Amino acid sequence: MADFGPGLYDQLIDELLSDRLDALAHQRLAADIQDVDPAELPDRLGEVLGRWAHDALSAVGSDQRAEAAIELSKAVLGAIAGLQPDAAPTAHALVAPVQRLAAIEALAPTDKPIPIRRPLTPLRDTVLMTNARDQPAVGREIEAEIDSADRIDLVLAFIRWTGIRELLPHLRRHVEAGKPLRIITTTYTGSTELRALEALAALGAEVRVSYDTSTTRLHAKAWLFQRSSGFSTVYIGWKTILNTLTIHYGERITNHL
Repeated sequence: MADFGPGLYDQLIDELLSDRLDALAHQRLAADIQDVDPAELPDRLGEVLGRWAHDALSAVGSDQRAEAAIELSKAVLGAIAGLQPDAAPTAHALVAPVQRLAAIEALAPTDKPIPIRRPLTPLRDTVLMTNARDQPAVGREIEAEIDSADRIDLVLAFIRWTGIRELLPHLRRHVEAGKPLRIITTTYTGSTELRALEALAALGAEVRVSYDTSTTRLHAKAWLFQRSSGFSTVYIGWKTILNTLTIHYGERITNHL
């Protein structure tokens, strides 16, 4: 907080911040300090500790960073075990070399893993997609998300045949595997096509249509891909109008449950 002055803040008070707040009176400023809801503390402290760990590891050379990460994980677990023994079993300490689990795949009769298609964007990333040339295409990313989802919920202001035609084979495999597909759409723009809805219903999707054209003005565009692994993702689309130029945006948000 280089520019520490009047304004809105929302952060836990550490010793450094406490000292700075004590000096506010000399600047004719006053701090509004509030208690933190105990229900919020796990998330709030997790943010702080995560930032500390990030800064500490960033300061370590790349050739020593993996070893430092392992030692840091053991130190943190040791501190937590001293406070709450059952909350931090030592089995959660990182192992060398530091690696990540990317997928669990079924084995074919030949004992070779059957690859699960995955989006180009890592599951842990939250990104803004504009269909620029140097970005993954939103449509292709959605195709890849379908193949690994255990449940799909879709909300669209309108559905057209050209919009879902290439996705139908992927959605069909999803439903045939016994996985739910729920869709909500509307008719108020007059753009929803019966052919598209019939195709979705034919493959087994649960389709709900709002025919309210007077009080409801739903213009949402959202795909929710839920996964039993806890790594679920959602795509939210919107548009902005600049004079006569309409620009469509999409944002992919990851929710690790």
